[in-house]
Amino acid sequence: MEREPKYLQTKVCIVGAGPAGATTSLYLSRFGIPHLVVDRAEFPRDKVCGESFDGRVYRILRDLSPEFLSRLHRDQLLLETWNYRFWSDQIDLSVAYPKSNLPRLSANRAELDAFLFRQVQDATSARVITPAKIEDIHKKDGGWRLTAKDLIIDADLVVMAAGAQPTPTENPHLFVFSRQYYEGIAPAGEKGLEVYYFEQPVRGCLFMCPLSGGRYNVEVGVQQSRYRSAPFNMPALLTAYLGSVPGLKGRFADARVLGKSRGTTMELATRVRWSDSNLIYVGAGAFCVNPITGMGVGNAMSMGKLAAELIRDAYEEEDFSQRVTKKYRRAARRKYRNVLLMNRAVNLIQRHFRFVEPILSLLLNTALVKRLLLRNDLLRGFTPRRLYRKLINEKS
Repeated sequence: MEREPKYLQTKVCIVGAGPAGATTSLYLSRFGIPHLVVDRAEFPRDKVCGESFDGRVYRILRDLSPEFLSRLHRDQLLLETWNYRFWSDQIDLSVAYPKSNLPRLSANRAELDAFLFRQVQDATSARVITPAKIEDIHKKDGGWRLTAKDLIIDADLVVMAAGAQPTPTENPHLFVFSRQYYEGIAPAGEKGLEVYYFEQPVRGCLFMCPLSGGRYNVEVGVQQSRYRSAPFNMPALLTAYLGSVPGLKGRFADARVLGKSRGTTMELATRVRWSDSNLIYVGAGAFCVNPITGMGVGNAMSMGKLAAELIRDAYEEEDFSQRVTKKYRRAARRKYRNVLLMNRAVNLIQRHFRFVEPILSLLLNTALVKRLLLRNDLLRGFTPRRLYRKLINEKS
């Protein structure tokens, strides 16, 4: 005998309980707005990610609750860094940001996401349903109907925070990533995020992110079409990359592998999808992120906050029509214009890196550019005129 599906009705339903969905939920709980949170996974769950996040993550965690940061530090889940290194055949750029800047945060995603999920569960305004994989979503009068196994949800507004969706394997923007955790990589201590770009033996990137407790997240990223035609598997490619950078292989001499490697695919393009009628996107579902910029989780959490603030206004006015989604789309376009510009620029540079590398090498060695790199507000409120003024001010 088949069981009758459970039926739920809600004003707001958040699909996905990662950083974007969890942040949206935590702010909605602060505003006293009841809502559903649905995720197909049970937490803690692993997530292949570079695990180095920009200063907005620090700012939002602090804003949600000053205790969040102290508890994450107490449990040794966070590492604060102010250093960044980018290396290629002609470029070796190391930047040590002033400690007056907000720090980059490094954290194991399974641990960070589980921490945020526990806060969502403890909030009085959130009803959490996991695991529940949404198998169908279709428009209905005044909202959406979501269907999972043994579950039907009617929602006036859906916040889609389910991350980047699978893309066709022939997608030219699809990259393959392989992650491995290590401990004992020298030198011990804070070095910050390190990004290494290679043309040989296969064009790709190596990311090294220090974590708390002396651990490291080491990832290799290669365009899928190039990886398929290469006579390498990911471990062999990692070994080849390590031997290409002077001194890098030696840092792994006493390193120990932790657990098994894991892989994933990620689309590096400029797709943007803000909203639909009675539906808004937050996180990687809204637009693609280039891992070199390292701003994926920062984007996700800041979008969650923005969505929650607009939902609060709509909730008070009992209006979840296209009015709120259009308002979100306008606000998101303004807020993330600079991030999208940076992503497009990075993607363009990556596609033609062999040709632009000599120019970049010259620029990055100028005192002016080095000073600008140390400023954390270069792209804030960006317009060509404002950037010009910043350049003039630096010269003077």
